[in-house]
Order: sequence, then structure tokens, then C-alpha cells
Amino acid sequence: MLSMGWNLRSMDTVAKSSEMLLQKLIKNTRSNSIILLHDRCEITVEVLTQYIDYCLTEGFTFVTLKCPNEA
Repeated sequence: MLSMGWNLRSMDTVAKSSEMLLQKLIKNTRSNSIILLHDRCEITVEVLTQYIDYCLTEGFTFVTLKCPNEA
């Protein structure tokens, strides 16, 4: 089992609007950010495509975290 902490809490569970959530994510995303998002929040689903597009445009990449003993 891999335990990983996040360093950007999106607060998507209490966000008032998708625009506010997107702006918070954009403002606080840094190199090596690990972002806490919840797939059960409709507002998160609404902004995810825009946020991913922003990240890719800015040169960020996405990685899958694996346990050290996984092949």
C-alpha cells in the first residue's frame, strides 16, 4: 500500500461555484502539486476538463503513483 499526502486542498466539497473552484486550483497549482479532489462532487466534475487543459497548457504533467514493489 502506498500512502501519499496532498499539498493542495481544493475545498471542492464546499466550493460555492465552479468558477471559484477553478480559479483556486489555477492560483495554487505548483510544480509537484498533489491535489485533493473528490469525484463525488458535481462541481469538481464540471471544472476538471478545464483544469486539465490549463495544466497541460502551462506545461504540467500528470503521473500515476505506484507502490515501489509494483511491476
